[in-house]
Amino acid sequence: MTADPFVLFLRWLADARAAGAALPEAMALATADADGRPDARMVMLHRSGRDGLVFFTDRDSAKGEQLRANPRAALLSYWRELGRQVRASGAIEETSPAEDDGAFRSRPRDAQLAVVAWRQGARIAPDEMENALQAAERRFRGVDVERPARWGGYRLIPDRFVFWQERPHRMHRRAEYRRAANGEWRHRLLAP
Repeated sequence: MTADPFVLFLRWLADARAAGAALPEAMALATADADGRPDARMVMLHRSGRDGLVFFTDRDSAKGEQLRANPRAALLSYWRELGRQVRASGAIEETSPAEDDGAFRSRPRDAQLAVVAWRQGARIAPDEMENALQAAERRFRGVDVERPARWGGYRLIPDRFVFWQERPHRMHRRAEYRRAANGEWRHRLLAP
């Protein structure tokens, strides 16, 4: 066990990439609304570091509404190829407009146009999807796609990580890291 859970997380993510894991950056995001009703969906890890785990989405989506009502969440990465999973939970904060712009520019043009064409999770008729996409293509023909103000990122600032490694005979290894009040990480092994 390392003393820093971010170092271990980045090592495991690199191992998943090297092992050819399908979508190694895919994570399940769990949120709860103002009434405490849980919800989960997949998001893509855009960046990770000591400042947290960052993903981007439509902030007017259900997840955005839930994160405004209850700015705490959990993320789960699972790499079947390695028999590993990592859970991280903590506070959520919005990324800066500069980070949002940079992330939006890094997306393929088709993905940028889709963000402009419709709001994630909004009711839409099947023919409206194609019409809205075509309208966005016409609007931005020959120019850069402009990031809608509603699209941006969130940073999960973990105060807890749990690393799980599958082992034979259900002798799995589970290590928990908790951030202490002074900012240092404390870790311990947990029963499988």
